[in-house]
Amino acid sequence: MLKFAVPIFVFLSFTAAWGDEKKPDAANDRVEKLFRSMRDGSYRQDQADWQFPVLRWEDIPALLKLGGSKEKLKRFPINPLSSQAEQVAPREGVVALWCIDGIRKGGKFPSLNALLEKEGKIDRSEDAQMRAYEAYQRWWKKVEKMPVEDARKVEPLVGTGLHWYGEG
Repeated sequence: MLKFAVPIFVFLSFTAAWGDEKKPDAANDRVEKLFRSMRDGSYRQDQADWQFPVLRWEDIPALLKLGGSKEKLKRFPINPLSSQAEQVAPREGVVALWCIDGIRKGGKFPSLNALLEKEGKIDRSEDAQMRAYEAYQRWWKKVEKMPVEDARKVEPLVGTGLHWYGEG
């Protein structure tokens, strides 16, 4: 009887752990719904108030998981203060990182557009996206256990030569 107890225990432990991974939490669900609507083109920014998407600090890990995505979005948030009309659909990962910065800045548009700049020029390259993605991953490892008010003050892109278009 004892020789069956260990395999059953291992099997039950594995399935219990697997089951926990499959349960969506509220943050992942919120981020998934938002980005699904951007991917399929159903995203609508309320033109009455032109607000930044409703996202929370606890959504950052889910957004960070999307940071490397190169998938093109059909619709995306637009800062109403920007005169830069985007003809090229941004990559999902760039918008996810931009959303993280919006959360970091208090739930508002972090810059004029979800575009990275280097040396005063827009940089839509995959290289720029990956450097920004790596910077945001390093930033999160550094700040995730800090008080939110302190973590917000740490700039993720410092030292990368990149910044968000129209930032400041």
